[in-house]
Amino acid sequence: MERQLDRRDSEAVEKHYREQVKSYFEDDLQRPEIFNRLKKGIVVFSYIEDDLARSVLESRLNQIAEGVRERSRGALTVRFNSSDPEDRLVVDELLRETNASDYGLRDVNNTLFQSVASEVGKLLDDGDRLQQRSWRFRWNAARKDVEMAPS
Repeated sequence: MERQLDRRDSEAVEKHYREQVKSYFEDDLQRPEIFNRLKKGIVVFSYIEDDLARSVLESRLNQIAEGVRERSRGALTVRFNSSDPEDRLVVDELLRETNASDYGLRDVNNTLFQSVASEVGKLLDDGDRLQQRSWRFRWNAARKDVEMAPS
């Protein structure tokens, strides 16, 4: 019977994966000398918890907002405030779309690229929308995606 791994226990996670790698080389491949050469170089990454993924999402949305301001030379602003309930909703929904606990922070970045970058790009390329100087990220429940809305 396989034991359930507590992802929050970093020592148990590291021990589990190190044992699995050792078992693979020693038992499955019957090449313990290869494991002996590699064992000091094995890196076990921690699972990404929602609070870290949330922090990264908020930081990236702030970076995107700042990037819009810089790219437009201050002509456009994108407002994002993680304490604002509507902005928190955007983060909550993006967090639901990611699978950071299994795929790590790369999935957070991929989700942002798919959901946010294309909308920001559309905003910057649309001359008519550029007349409005202040924008916000908004969650479009019907599309289950981020959209840019006038602020």
